[in-house]
Amino acid sequence: MRGLGDLESTVMERLWSYHRPASVRDVLEDLRRERDIAYTTVMTVMDKLQKKGLLRRKPVGRA
Repeated sequence: MRGLGDLESTVMERLWSYHRPASVRDVLEDLRRERDIAYTTVMTVMDKLQKKGLLRRKPVGRA
């Protein structure tokens, strides 16, 4: 498996710092304090991390 890219690493660091499950919206709001970033970008990165086996998904509501 390839290593993580810069944004993937940043997302993982944020998720580890929460010590709890987090949504795309949680990570997005955190990242937006430092940079202009789109919801779809964070969603795509988290999807790739899930496909790499680093994240798990839990459906909530209609999402």
